[in-house]
Amino acid sequence: MGFVGKIDGKMPNTGYGVYAKPILEIAKKYRAASMIENAGLNDLINELSNKNPIVVWTVIGPEKDISWKTPEGKKIKAYQIEHAQVVIGFTGSQDNIKKIILLDPVYGEVYWDKQYFLRKWSMLDRQAIVIK
Repeated sequence: MGFVGKIDGKMPNTGYGVYAKPILEIAKKYRAASMIENAGLNDLINELSNKNPIVVWTVIGPEKDISWKTPEGKKIKAYQIEHAQVVIGFTGSQDNIKKIILLDPVYGEVYWDKQYFLRKWSMLDRQAIVIK
């Protein structure tokens, strides 16, 4: 449910991944959850202060646009090496954030400079799923 392409296909033509809305639907079966689109960094920091995990979609590696159109003409926005991560914290103060701390399913705990995170997160419309 909600997977773009064939789950055992090859990226990007026959298999790709899953976006925020299907993850939200599944999360709601187990916990309270909400989706935020075009969020700001303050939205994430507020959720962190409430100890809520936040799933975000970012681009790791090259920023190669591989978007395509479905047979119905709908554009699927996609980048090579799109990736979901969980925001778990930050360094610095709330007024002067230095780095965003992410829990990555492949690389473990990673620290991204604030501006780097914002650029990579913005490429996919600053989507986030907040688990409460």
